[in-house]
Amino acid sequence: MASECDGGGTREESPAKRRRVNVRASESDSIFTDFPEDFIKQLSHICGHYLCWPGTQRNPVLTSLQFINSNAADENEGITFSKAYCSVKPTNTRKQVFGSIFVKGIDMLLAYFTDRRVPENTQERHVLGKLLGYLLDTATQKQNPLRKLGTFCETEQIVILANHLFGKLATSSKYVIDKNFAIKKHGCPCGTGCNITGYYGATSIGNEDVWHGNLDIILNQELGISHSEKESSSCRAELSMATSKKSSHLSRNDQIIAETVVFSFLQQQCHPESAHFLCPCIGVANTALVFYFHDSEHDILLESSRIPLLDSELEINLLAIISSWLVVNYKYLSSGLPESLKGSENAGFFCQAKEKIETYRSNLKFGNIDCSPHVPEISHLGTDTDFLSDARSKFFQIAFETN
Repeated sequence: MASECDGGGTREESPAKRRRVNVRASESDSIFTDFPEDFIKQLSHICGHYLCWPGTQRNPVLTSLQFINSNAADENEGITFSKAYCSVKPTNTRKQVFGSIFVKGIDMLLAYFTDRRVPENTQERHVLGKLLGYLLDTATQKQNPLRKLGTFCETEQIVILANHLFGKLATSSKYVIDKNFAIKKHGCPCGTGCNITGYYGATSIGNEDVWHGNLDIILNQELGISHSEKESSSCRAELSMATSKKSSHLSRNDQIIAETVVFSFLQQQCHPESAHFLCPCIGVANTALVFYFHDSEHDILLESSRIPLLDSELEINLLAIISSWLVVNYKYLSSGLPESLKGSENAGFFCQAKEKIETYRSNLKFGNIDCSPHVPEISHLGTDTDFLSDARSKFFQIAFETN
């Protein structure tokens, strides 16, 4: 409730009014000043409910996984990703709220949603602008190809997602598509006549002596993206019973887990100066996403719950957009592992890799790799952190306030 200031008789401004007047005078980008107030409330509800609160089974959570067995260190030869074997199980560590590894990103959103404060850092400001611009464009684009993603085959789906979602949310829209893909078109396969912002090229990572192979797409040399299924023959844009069930193959997916582990070691090798080494890969299946993360320093492997790309009304799921934005910009938005996970049960990959662990740590590479063939209940969620609890309350205050 508004209160009278001592001696002045001036009423305290509501958060909504503060947001209209508290933009930096030097801020000239219209996207930050003109972003609709009603949209801010809607997004605040999503952030508060789904990213900061372990409240319901619909909320995306992170499960910590542990290796039981794998072929990560085969004595005879290195193993391609397509033949990777990863037997994993959930650890006894409680599940984590999705936002627990993106405190920096949530803090950025909260600052903007509260009073339209934008980051002083130019790159971070650019990252925030990418999300806001994409959200506005998606809201007005009735023919967005993501709405009919399920009608395309796997290779087409992965290119459409890179071209119409991940690339548009990232700081740079450049990406490399596996040159071995059967479908190669000059334009985007979405059928709207747009051009792709990536190119076909080498996407191999790893080492011939250990896990290695081609990722479907590498975004800005920072993120791997893979479909959970690969076509064995020509690409067919037709739905089948098998295709409709493929989203279930995202969970505990051997190939994507292997890719995630290798990619995280490779990023640590290429960027040893990084503040943390929690690196993601994105798994795609039909109209769903799963995010995998591996920290090659602390050996923690995380798997998100399945996030649908479309909501119940077959509109693009705003939660999928926000979570994808957090993941593709993890360099700027991820806070790394929460302290509660650093001291928990690790994935046991160092033991799995055995005498080949130094190859993973020091001898991985991008490209020029010979890739020739050679659940626990939701009630066990971790304790909500003070930051996320406070952020959730503030998001809800924005979402449900009246002007």
